[in-house]
Amino acid sequence: MDEFVIEKGIPVPARMGSGKHGESKYPFGRMEPGDSVVIHLSIKTVGSRLDAFRKRGIKLVARKIDENSSRVWRVE
Repeated sequence: MDEFVIEKGIPVPARMGSGKHGESKYPFGRMEPGDSVVIHLSIKTVGSRLDAFRKRGIKLVARKIDENSSRVWRVE
C-alpha cells in the first residue's frame, strides 16, 4: 500500500549549473572586460546562456563564428 519510502538523514546535494547558486560551466562570471572565449554552441543557444549573466550586471556580447561556434566577449 505504501508507494513511497520516507527516508531520514539524506543530505541535500549542492546545486550545480547555476552561476548564482553554484559554479557555472561557462566562464563568463570569471572573465574581465576585454576577455573573450569560444563557445561551441550556436549563437541562438549562447544568447540564452548570456541572459542569466546579463541579469547579474555582467555585460557580454556574442558573435557567430560558424553554425556551431560563437565567440563571447566581456565588454564591461
